Amino acid sequence: MLPLTFLGIVMGIIFIRSRNLLASMPLHGRYNGFVFLHLVS
Repeated sequence: MLPLTFLGIVMGIIFIRSRNLLASMPLHGRYNGFVFLHLVS
């Protein structure tokens, strides 16, 4: 739960500073990729 909270805070800060939702999408994709690789292996 703590990593998701931290990720949400970081992505929120990125969104607030850039005012662009696309700016936080690469971070979200990397996190999803990490979780996927962890579940597969």
